[in-house]
Amino acid sequence: MKPTQIAELFANIKATIVSFFSIAMFVALGVGVFAGIYWMAPALQSTVDEAFGEGDLHNFQIQFPYGLTQQDLEQLRAVEGVDAVEAGRVSYATFVRDDAKRALKIQTLGSKMDAPR
Repeated sequence: MKPTQIAELFANIKATIVSFFSIAMFVALGVGVFAGIYWMAPALQSTVDEAFGEGDLHNFQIQFPYGLTQQDLEQLRAVEGVDAVEAGRVSYATFVRDDAKRALKIQTLGSKMDAPR
């Protein structure tokens, strides 16, 4: 750039200093958010992997409206790559309380998988 262009640039910035700093702050905020998300992704991934590994959380769930038999569970255990199979029951109910209809989900607690800590 020519010296006169540089002088004009600084003169324009000086004349609109508030606008210049507000735009600079928005750019800095955007860069900061992007950098935070970019750098936190590996840490979040390792934390989630650790939580799923320690908690023995299930990877998928098979539901059938008429239930699964013991033979079905044995066939699932025989599938390659399956570490554990656990059966449970789920019931849904509705009830009225304080003149409002409410939904309720009742679920059995697993003994090995999805155990609360």
